[in-house]
Amino acid sequence: KHRAEAILHYDESDDASIDDVDEIKTCTSSSPCKAINCPIRYYGDIIQCTNADEFESVPDHVIPQSIYSPNDTVFLNFGFDGESTTFGGSADGVNFRFPANPPLTEYAEFQNSSDMCPTRGCDHDVATHCACTHVIDISSQPRGSVVELVLTNRAVDGSSPDGAPHPVHLHGHYFYVVKIGYPENDTSGLFSAANDDVECVITATNVPCPRNFIAVENQNGGFKQSLRWRDLIRPAGIDTQNRFARKDTVIVPYGGYTVIRFVVDNPGWWFLHCHIEIHQLEGMAVVIKELPKEIPTNNLITCPGAGGSLSNLRVSPLIMIVGVIITTLCVYLA
Repeated sequence: KHRAEAILHYDESDDASIDDVDEIKTCTSSSPCKAINCPIRYYGDIIQCTNADEFESVPDHVIPQSIYSPNDTVFLNFGFDGESTTFGGSADGVNFRFPANPPLTEYAEFQNSSDMCPTRGCDHDVATHCACTHVIDISSQPRGSVVELVLTNRAVDGSSPDGAPHPVHLHGHYFYVVKIGYPENDTSGLFSAANDDVECVITATNVPCPRNFIAVENQNGGFKQSLRWRDLIRPAGIDTQNRFARKDTVIVPYGGYTVIRFVVDNPGWWFLHCHIEIHQLEGMAVVIKELPKEIPTNNLITCPGAGGSLSNLRVSPLIMIVGVIITTLCVYLA
């Protein structure tokens, strides 16, 4: 029931040009429509889906060989809070809240802020709601290593979601789309069951999580419960050496998952979030901490009140005059 459509045309295509498209095509089993980025594997026999994990990079693009051997795998669930729809979108049960201090220029204040999540994930057994600055720390990975993210899309309480797939966007990187795991659906395209390639287990006992389909970290850094591949078996097709497509945004199907990989080569604090605005505003996001020791700290402008001063900001008089003129004209014309 949630969908959007557009017409894509490439200069090299033999299909009709955009100018020739003057009406909506009727999709039939004998003349099916072509679609990309489908949130499910099948839409019946009237639509032929080609999905992001079936795309290939252009022939002249060189894929780093390291992409085929990830050094670390991180599972992260993008879903709605199963305890209450009031809290909306979350990542591992946490509603992301922006910090008062930017980590790039005011790291000490940022790290010691009460806004910071004490651990990864929200333990709903002891807290009914978690809203904080959620950081995924990959700083242990050296430059040139490869991080694999398994992005799942399940309601926090583990039930099948009643919602939409999430277009997830990563700042600071292009990534390679390795695999998309789709939910089960009938021949008409209706959802029937969530994909079961990923499971949630209590770390100490390996028994299924009683309630929440999220990773929950202990205070000592270990995990109370973890998301992982079911029975520790990686699904078929994930370790092939295909010419994976390179993107910065990808669909995570509801009841399923998407596997992406990127090379650790860009120091910074990178936002990973759902690109549906209301979901992101509700808190369906995290920050990825990458190569912090390589982040430059000299000559960065800081904010007043947190160890910095506006006196650090140097703006030429000419730029200030031009700014005043433009602002005055905008007010006058408005």
